[in-house]
Amino acid sequence: MEGLTIRNMTKEDVMQVQSVASRCFSTPWPSESFEYELSNKDAILKVAVANTSIAGYICLRTLLDITHVLDIAVIPRMRRAGIGSLLELRAGGRYQAQVVTRQATHFGLGDVQ
Repeated sequence: MEGLTIRNMTKEDVMQVQSVASRCFSTPWPSESFEYELSNKDAILKVAVANTSIAGYICLRTLLDITHVLDIAVIPRMRRAGIGSLLELRAGGRYQAQVVTRQATHFGLGDVQ
């Protein structure tokens, strides 16, 4: 997608990320949860930036030897453009290896064979 950048989430992003979460979920994470994950060495947080606005985010955490998707969201008007998949791909090698070896469930789309 042209004009889209995937980068690490920063503390400065939390207000915009929480706004995205509020637009996507009836019970969004509070900003403190994102701040906590940013300080967690086992967490990976990425944002998708379209022009200057955050269009989506992903939060992963590795517990023992399994990486879990804790939260992922893309603003409604930018869905179905591959942003969520791009966030998953850029989230990190350990997560990617697990997705390849197991059946992947893409949130909101059901099981993908």
